Amino acid sequence: MITIREAVPKDNDALVDLLRRCPQGTNLVVRLDRAPDFFARSKPYQQFKTFVADDDGYIVGAGECSLRPILKDGLEERAAYGYSYAVDSEYRGHRLALKLEEACTGFALKEGADRVFGWILEDNTPSLKAFGRVGYDTEKMLKVYVFLPFRPQPIPDGVRSMEDSDLEQVTDLLNRTYAGYDYYFPFTSHRLLEFIQRLPGFEREHFYVYEKDGMILSCMGCWDYSRVINGTIIQLSSQLNLVARLMGFLRLFGRVPRVPEMGKNWAYCVPELPGYRNSPDDLIPLWRQLNNFALKQRVNVIMFPLDPQSELVKLTRQGLHVSVGLHQVMRPLSEKASPSTRLIYADPIDI
Repeated sequence: MITIREAVPKDNDALVDLLRRCPQGTNLVVRLDRAPDFFARSKPYQQFKTFVADDDGYIVGAGECSLRPILKDGLEERAAYGYSYAVDSEYRGHRLALKLEEACTGFALKEGADRVFGWILEDNTPSLKAFGRVGYDTEKMLKVYVFLPFRPQPIPDGVRSMEDSDLEQVTDLLNRTYAGYDYYFPFTSHRLLEFIQRLPGFEREHFYVYEKDGMILSCMGCWDYSRVINGTIIQLSSQLNLVARLMGFLRLFGRVPRVPEMGKNWAYCVPELPGYRNSPDDLIPLWRQLNNFALKQRVNVIMFPLDPQSELVKLTRQGLHVSVGLHQVMRPLSEKASPSTRLIYADPIDI
C-alpha cells in the first residue's frame, strides 16, 4: 500500500536513489545526483518540507515545498514554492505526483500561504496539464540562460570579496535593483548575511562587490551549485546539440567553448543576488569574475534564471549562451493572490 508521508533524515539514501532513477527534463534530459545530502537542496529556505510516496518501505516518489515572504504589487504575501517532484517510472499512472502536490499544498495552507508556485519547462506538456487540473495557471514565461565559460577574463581593480562593513551598502543596492519586481522581499543587513550563510557549499568570500571611487557599484555571489547537485546528461536539448555541432566544427580551427557531452557530468554554477547601482553594465566586472570562478571550479555551465523583460538580460551579451523557457505556474490559496503583471524575481535557489 502506497502512503504519502513526511520525509525523515533516514530517508536520505533512498531519496538520492529515487532521483538517480528519475531523469529530469523533456528536451534536455539530465539524471540528477543529490548525494551525499539530499536535503542540502532545501537548506537555503528557512522553512521547508519533503514528502515521499512510500510503498511498504520503498520510496517511489517525492515532492518538496518551501515557504517565504514575497512582495506582490508592493504588498506582502506568504508564498509556497513546490519543486523536485519525482515519481518512479514503474509507479506512473497512480497520480502520485498530484498526491504529493496535495501534501505540499496542505502544508502551505497550514502555514498560512497565500499562493503556491512552481517552474515547469516550456515543453513539458504532461506536467502543465496535470498541474492545470488542480488549479495552476501559467503566471509568466521565464528563461534560464545557459552560458559556456570559456577563457579567463580580465578583472578590473575594485573587484573584491564583500566585507561586513559593506553590508549596509549591498543591502540598499539589492533592494533598489529589485524594487519593481514581484517575488522579491527586501533584505535587511542581518537577513542578507543570514541568507548567505544558509547557502550550502557557498563560501562567504565568493560574494563579490565591485567598488569604484569608494562606492560599491555592483554585487554578486558566485555559487558552485555542483556542491549541492550534480547530473549526468542523458539527452542534449536541440539548442545545445546545435551548439555542440558548431563547436565541434570550429574546434578544427582553434580553441572554442566545450558543450557538456552526453553521458558526462553536468556541473553548474549560478550568479546569486546580482545587484547594481546605475545600470547592468556595473555588473560586467563581476560577470567576468563569475566566468573565471566557473573555470577555476571546473564546472560545465553557468545557469542564470531571469524574467526576459528584466534589464539584467543585458548581461547575456557577455558570452555564448542558449536559453530554456520556463512556465512560472501559480495556484492561488487565498483572496490576496493574483497573477503577477510586473517583473518577476527569479531566485537561482529555485533552480
